[in-house]
Amino acid sequence: MSRARGDWLRVAVFAVLVAAPFAALDLWPSTRGTGGCLSRAWLGLDCPGCGLTTAVRDAFHLEFARSVAAHPLGPLAAVWALTSLV
Repeated sequence: MSRARGDWLRVAVFAVLVAAPFAALDLWPSTRGTGGCLSRAWLGLDCPGCGLTTAVRDAFHLEFARSVAAHPLGPLAAVWALTSLV
């Protein structure tokens, strides 16, 4: 097997191993409608990170009220993300 083909095979196997659990969460009846959050599906509680991605996105779009409404640490996480890139 050539090196390039072996590299693609490793990438494909890794992608399947990483993507499969997330696909299973979406197909698993108990997690439907929860966005794949096991904490919300099984315990009925939001995990500490629920809404954080939405909050960071809103902060990047300068919608700070929406950001804080989605997650109180959203603007702080956005600032941290920006400063870690520099």
